[in-house]
This record gives sequence, C-alpha cells and structure tokens, in this order.
Amino acid sequence: MIRTSLRLLALAVLLTAVGCSKTADKTPTKEVTATEKVALARQFTALRDTLDGRWAQMMASDDEKLFFTKRLLQEISYLPTADVATINKLQIANERLKARRYAQLAMVSDSIDSYDSAQVAVLTPLRELVGKYYDPAKYKVMGELATDIQRHDDLVVRYRGNYDQAARAYNEFVRTHKADVPAAATAQTVPLFSLTGM
Repeated sequence: MIRTSLRLLALAVLLTAVGCSKTADKTPTKEVTATEKVALARQFTALRDTLDGRWAQMMASDDEKLFFTKRLLQEISYLPTADVATINKLQIANERLKARRYAQLAMVSDSIDSYDSAQVAVLTPLRELVGKYYDPAKYKVMGELATDIQRHDDLVVRYRGNYDQAARAYNEFVRTHKADVPAAATAQTVPLFSLTGM
C-alpha cells in the first residue's frame, strides 16, 4: 500500500515537472531590435579589433626577439675566439623558428609547447655564449642585444594573458550572438593559450 502511494506521488511530481518544462519552453524569447543589432555589430567589431591588435602586438614582439637573436649571434661570430660551429647551428635554428610558430586559428597545446621548446633550445646556449664572451668594456652592443632579447622574453606571459582575455570575450560574444550579428554568424571561435579552454 505504502509502495503504491509512493509510486503515485512520484508520478504526480514527474507530470508536474514535465508540465512546467513545457510551459517554460513556450516562453517567448525577446526579439533583438534593429537598434540593438547595430550596437551589437559595433561591439563585435571592437572585440575583433582588440583580439587582432593583441595578437599583432605579441607577434611583433616575438619577431623582434628573433631579430635581436640573429644580431647577437652575428656579434659573437665576429670575435676571434668565437665557437663558430655552435654559432652556425644556432643561427640555422633561429632562422627556422618563425616557420614553426603557431597560427592564431590553428594553435593547440602541442604546437605552442613545440615552438617554445625550440626557442628555448636557441636562447639557452646563446645566453651561455654571452656569459662566456661578453665584456662590457669592449662589447657594448652585445650587452644591449642580450637585454633586448630578455625584455621581449619577459613579455611573453603578459602578452599571452592579455590575448586570452580578449579571446574569451570574443568567443563568448560569437557563441551568444550568432543569430543577431551576420559577421558573428560566420565567425569562428579562437583557441587560447590557457589550458582552461575557451
């Protein structure tokens, strides 16, 4: 008797929940007005500009780091006691780095890690060479180049964090407003540097 009553009670609760769900489904969604669509389109453009601007800033910094690395290797190669074999090896590796760099829309954790590891494989022995040959009294340019490389290297984490912040805002907008903004309807969400995802 008790089991029968409990079953009937459970069935009643289930039917009530289904009825509420159907009622909720019938709740009309607020239609976006023409004025709101114009504002959303402007917001999308601003978000995209911010995203692309931060990516460009990050790539420009990395390009400068590659250039300064090239110049520093050249400066060391001019020394009479320079380790030519090591320098040549590092010059070749540095020249290949840009072609190995991750792409904005296709980057994944493996491609980021691969590029970072390849760059570290150049910068670590380069710093060792600087420590071996640098003399502030004789080679001022060498010291300046080493400082420039370190400055750009220190900016990597900050620039990637800034980019991820812009990417999250952009991705959220694209997912939310595909039906409201034509440009968002055809836009792709972009990957992040962070392991927490998009």
